[in-house]
Amino acid sequence: MRTRYKPWAIEFIDKHADFLLDEQAIKALQNNDKKIIVEIGSGKGDFIVDFATLEPSYQFIACEKVDSVGGVLLKKIIDAKLTNVAYFRGDAKELLNLLPNDSIDAIFLNFPDPWPKKRHAKRRLIHRDFLNEYYRVLKKDGLLRLKTDNEDLYNFAHDEMVDSLFLSVKCGYNIYDKFSIKSEYEKKYLAMGKKIFLIEVKK
Repeated sequence: MRTRYKPWAIEFIDKHADFLLDEQAIKALQNNDKKIIVEIGSGKGDFIVDFATLEPSYQFIACEKVDSVGGVLLKKIIDAKLTNVAYFRGDAKELLNLLPNDSIDAIFLNFPDPWPKKRHAKRRLIHRDFLNEYYRVLKKDGLLRLKTDNEDLYNFAHDEMVDSLFLSVKCGYNIYDKFSIKSEYEKKYLAMGKKIFLIEVKK
């Protein structure tokens, strides 16, 4: 889905650059005992803002590469006066390159782009190249969690995860979800009556 260009959102990010997560700030996050939760592709921020509000003792990293939605995300973080959410302005590869080994407690992938064409498989956030990086940065027993409305992506993710070092915990559709927090896409798809597929794996 193409995102509408929002000049104000880009200006808002630039104006609040001190809220952005950089390499130095990532290193600083390692110096506390808080659980660190990463959401890759945070969109407009419904999921991570609600999660961070419910779990103030956790540290959250919201990763979003599209400025037009990232500005909306950052505004929600600031408006909610959340001090436990850091915003990374960039894509998953950039963030993963900055994260140390065994440093993250959980990674959430909520309705990522399915990249349906076969030649684009390596761009999917659950391709084995990404899975190897998630495994590297997650702590022992760390959680990786995918939600999608796309059955083909779910099947691809399942096959990739079976061949990975991760241990399968739970998979299926419209199943009980201990994290009742929903992203903007999940709310939309549930209202449309779509199946929501879920896979959780542990390190």
